[in-house]
Amino acid sequence: MLVKQAEGKARNAAPDLQSELEASYKLVREEFALLAFLYDLRVHGGLAHPPSKKQAAAAATNLDLPRNN
Repeated sequence: MLVKQAEGKARNAAPDLQSELEASYKLVREEFALLAFLYDLRVHGGLAHPPSKKQAAAAATNLDLPRNN
């Protein structure tokens, strides 16, 4: 139900929850916008080589995250 509301597809959506979801969405986009830009610049702008899946998996393991996906 929360996912449907976040996607704007919920019936009888709670307006307070909708405003909180929209505020959270905006905050996350603002906070990560610079990182997303730098990543795109790095990968697609020719400033560096593409990320290494092997090194990314090792870093994910160090953070107790799954090695894949």
